[in-house]
Amino acid sequence: MPAFSWGAILPGQTAPEPSPPGAALLVAQLRERIAAKQNVVFSPASLRSALGMAALAARGRTAEELRALLDLPPDADIAAVAAAERAALEAARAASDGELVAADSVWWFGGDAPRADYLAALREGFGAEAFPLPSRDPAPINRWISEMTRGRIPAAVGPLPDAPDRAARLVLADALYFKMKWQCAFDRKQTRTDSFFTEDGAERRVRFMSLVGFFPAFENETYRSLRLPYRGGRFDMQIVVPRGERTLADVLEAWHRGETVPGAEPFVGEVHADVRLPRFDLHDTHDVSRDLRALGAATAFGPGADFSGAFPREGGPLWLDAVRQEAFVEVDEEGTTAAAATYAVGIGCAATPMPWPFHVDRPFLFLLRCTDDGRILFAGAVFDAAAAQTK
Repeated sequence: MPAFSWGAILPGQTAPEPSPPGAALLVAQLRERIAAKQNVVFSPASLRSALGMAALAARGRTAEELRALLDLPPDADIAAVAAAERAALEAARAASDGELVAADSVWWFGGDAPRADYLAALREGFGAEAFPLPSRDPAPINRWISEMTRGRIPAAVGPLPDAPDRAARLVLADALYFKMKWQCAFDRKQTRTDSFFTEDGAERRVRFMSLVGFFPAFENETYRSLRLPYRGGRFDMQIVVPRGERTLADVLEAWHRGETVPGAEPFVGEVHADVRLPRFDLHDTHDVSRDLRALGAATAFGPGADFSGAFPREGGPLWLDAVRQEAFVEVDEEGTTAAAATYAVGIGCAATPMPWPFHVDRPFLFLLRCTDDGRILFAGAVFDAAAAQTK
């Protein structure tokens, strides 16, 4: 495996951008998979919406823990924050050439319906639809998720708890679908098979897309990064590659220490770059309950939880049984298609001499962002590009 050396830190880097919400949660979700050197994709934005809907019903210590996890101050109006974030995402979508669906829903089983003020707050803040369920069969929820994600995630919700001491009572679901084309598309005729090196030194022969253009870039002592915009300029994909002998675990540790914040680094504009990026296609499922507990939201997962904002009277304690997510991303020469479901029980392409080489021939991270507020819609890691190429 060759030694990697990419030169000095880029000059002219600007001040850091505003930190996107949920950076700690992003690092926590990446940590285990990176330690295991596994390909991974997930959606921080989808998880944030599902947890926000839960936090809207939380009271006392449960509410404090969930608000801290969501980077919300104790006095924040959760519905108002969610409505503002939803409006910003819709404005970015309207200005873009592509498709973006961000949808939320609440489902309940028999007996009392959730409190009218809770359903109203969900509708006002999250645009959430509300549905009663005749049984604990998750098929209606899965049909809704499949419709919102254009069939990309057809069966996210598995069997729902039905034991006497932990029967499911409420399901909060978020679905996110993204399909947009690159602002500067890769030429399929330039896609070539070349070598990709894993962290253990193994060589894989994979298909690399090629593009020469001007893109925002960043480099420090630990990693280098490039942003590839989608049409309209309101969304981009940030590719993160370790420098020298450093690894993705080193990048994650730098983020954990706060040396830089993922998605908020001081990027340079108009860097002329020669980009070689593997095509990749990832599909993943996660139970993120353990991550949430480790980050301080343990109270929400036991009988001591207080979600009394959801129902008008006691029907037994209500707590989070699990928070699960399924996510998909496909990156090719034309653009990106991505989907996720979470549920809680003017830059040119002209060539000039000597472009900055950005050859992604080793494990890398990716962050799919909304440029308006830095929100990270999808994120993940590719350790083995050969395993991530299915067609």
